[in-house]
Amino acid sequence: MAARKKLSSRKEPRLHTIQPTDRTAESTAKFLAKWPTRCLDHEEVISRYCLDHDQLLCDVCSMSVHNRCNEVMSLDEASKGIRGGRECTLIEAGIKKLVTKYEQMHKEQSDILSNLAAQEKEFIRDVKLFRNELNAMLDRLENAVMAKKDNYTTRRRDTVKEHKQICKTAMTTLDNYKKDLDRTYLGPDEENLFVALKKSKVVLSKYEEQLKTIASAPKKVFLTFEPNKIIGKFFLSLKDFGEMKADQSAKEPLPVVESKPAERRASVASVQFSDRNSATAGDRSERGRTRLSLPNIESTFQEIELHPHMKTRKPIFVGEISVQLDTDSELPYITGCSFMADDNVVLVDEANKNVKFFNPALKPISVYKLPAPPHDVAPIKIQQIVVTIPTERSLQFMEVGKTLVLRKKVPLDIECYGITCYNHELFVTSGFSSDREIQIVSLNGEVRKRVRPGIADLRYPLYIVVDPRFRTVFVSDYNHGVVGLDVNTGEVKFKCKDTDVHGYYKGVTVGHKGYIYVCTWNLHGVSRTHLDGRGLETIIPMPGKDGRKPHAIAFSKKSERVLITMCGGKRGCLLVYRYQ
Repeated sequence: MAARKKLSSRKEPRLHTIQPTDRTAESTAKFLAKWPTRCLDHEEVISRYCLDHDQLLCDVCSMSVHNRCNEVMSLDEASKGIRGGRECTLIEAGIKKLVTKYEQMHKEQSDILSNLAAQEKEFIRDVKLFRNELNAMLDRLENAVMAKKDNYTTRRRDTVKEHKQICKTAMTTLDNYKKDLDRTYLGPDEENLFVALKKSKVVLSKYEEQLKTIASAPKKVFLTFEPNKIIGKFFLSLKDFGEMKADQSAKEPLPVVESKPAERRASVASVQFSDRNSATAGDRSERGRTRLSLPNIESTFQEIELHPHMKTRKPIFVGEISVQLDTDSELPYITGCSFMADDNVVLVDEANKNVKFFNPALKPISVYKLPAPPHDVAPIKIQQIVVTIPTERSLQFMEVGKTLVLRKKVPLDIECYGITCYNHELFVTSGFSSDREIQIVSLNGEVRKRVRPGIADLRYPLYIVVDPRFRTVFVSDYNHGVVGLDVNTGEVKFKCKDTDVHGYYKGVTVGHKGYIYVCTWNLHGVSRTHLDGRGLETIIPMPGKDGRKPHAIAFSKKSERVLITMCGGKRGCLLVYRYQ
């Protein structure tokens, strides 16, 4: 006990420093577990204890390293009173505490590995996205030069075919004149022969002139492609695809980003958002974002949201509402729907050729049968709507209420398909017709502007909506996805489609928080169109049972509801969703 009290109360400084043996914690634990009575340094049997350095010693240690220590004692002397001391309790508590810390560290390392795997996937996805963006740019350049080729070869082919037909006609005509000349020459009437000779001479002169014209035209053409060497030099000057930066400043484990199978992300031509009023980069408030404008397709990628990878909040399914009325002779086919300012609902039924008016509880108020099937509808005033009638190439204005009343009808020179109203102007699409045009029409029916992008950008413009934040017209093109055009110039500023799945695109609307929602076929659902280059994200998946596909969509800011019309087995119902 006296030795033990002396051991615990000693405060004198150590006589000399002893460097610990270079062993890892794991190797030390394994050695002591296998040889509990042997020295770590010399692997000899332990026989003494050094109080100065708190270390077990063998005979070699005592005579060499610890020969100058003042307090070297036998194990019997050092171990007296050990059971009654606090050292056992302290060591046991220390082991438990260290085990707990290692458990936490183990979990943290597992989180780091999971995060590393997720970040690796995100990095690869971003690289693929950038590669697809480059592919889209190169495709655009290739399409441009191919369009030049097509324009030239088409004109050249038409000219050669025309010359070929002229030659064929000339051969037949000249042969007939020759036969007529032979017939009159063998006949007895010299007057007829004289007339035939003069007629043949005139015809011969005309065809000789025509032959010279054809002969002077270019002969065989050799098309050669001269590549833009600037592009090749630029790519050769690059050392890699981009930079890889690793941010190691995070103190806590980063969250693991997981993507659900229902969500889709597609490669698109990336876009860069710029503030019209030169807001600072740090000012990212909601008000600042509403003043942002969409740039050209060729610009680089820049995200505008504070949390670009945050999942879009999805609406909750409320139920299905049947819209078939007693007066309907066919199963309804609702091709257009819209909310009024007071949250009433207007539907157009192409199958029954009527317009239906419902209250906010989706109870029918009135219906009006039209002579031709309507296709889309848009509110223009508190109690006034306009309906597109593709077969008549016209717009039908109506007043809504307890009864629907027809007003004026405005004819247009395109097949009126989709429609929306913005800033007291109507934006009308041409649908599946060959017009490939968007017309901006006043409320009096005056065509103020025609927007006709190239066929590579807009082929079948169907439904249309205007986002006032960016002053951009978003059009759902049946093949090309969602296309954004400047509301003033008509310039194509944005394109987005799923390149992994060949989908088709129908209804489009400005939805919750100003997001652009589009109905997608083959993808079977309603998708959010990300404007920062992340492509499409499915927010309302639909498995496509019974051929059900979303057709038109409408959103109410007042009640935060989403209405979706269907085609297929459920086309007589409205799907109702709500944000909470």
